[in-house]
Amino acid sequence: MSFTLTLISVFFLCLLIWSIIDFRKWKKLGKGGVPYNIFGWLIVTAIRPFKRNPFSSKYFEGDIGSNCDKADIDSLPHRNGERPVIAKHPVPHRQLNQIRNDTIKESLQKTFDQMVESHNKDLNYDLSQFEKRNKAIWLRNPESGNSCPCANGEIAHIHQIDGSMHMILSPSDAKKVIDSGWGELHPLAGKFIPVKTYVLIYSPRDKEDLKVIESILAASVVYAR
Repeated sequence: MSFTLTLISVFFLCLLIWSIIDFRKWKKLGKGGVPYNIFGWLIVTAIRPFKRNPFSSKYFEGDIGSNCDKADIDSLPHRNGERPVIAKHPVPHRQLNQIRNDTIKESLQKTFDQMVESHNKDLNYDLSQFEKRNKAIWLRNPESGNSCPCANGEIAHIHQIDGSMHMILSPSDAKKVIDSGWGELHPLAGKFIPVKTYVLIYSPRDKEDLKVIESILAASVVYAR
């Protein structure tokens, strides 16, 4: 009996240590779409087993070529280098390395701002329904836009802590972005997140990356409109 109790005690001690370490790692990711406390961590821990392969397009392949699809990206250069490391926690969905300086982040923000300014009759900023803390680009009149993504008019947002982004793309464009190495599918897309093509776009490393990201953002806007 004492040996069994010892094993149980060791198990719960290991579980406690793992929980403390994992909670601290999760907190470092910053605030996302769940409460920024122990309850939020418990929610994220509970849904982690339901994560999907973020590099597979099989989850939305049936939508490619359908009435809900629109291929706006003709071609993308392959992203040089390795993909960045992404946190194991699905919420918040964050990039852990290849994070560039504030100058690049400021240029990225200007890219988003210019997109809204150049389409100010159709676009505006509002709080992201998914992130709940970051401002996102939205359609001013979601009812007039594309209802296929099930995003209610939300288009894209930036994560200030790492410079990565989430964008909602057409199935064809999402596949091109993933296959060419510029991003990956949110592991909960089409499950706890109703949008199948909710894609994480990696943080830009330089001005050349910014040009590519601008083209991906433009495709996201076209799809929403």
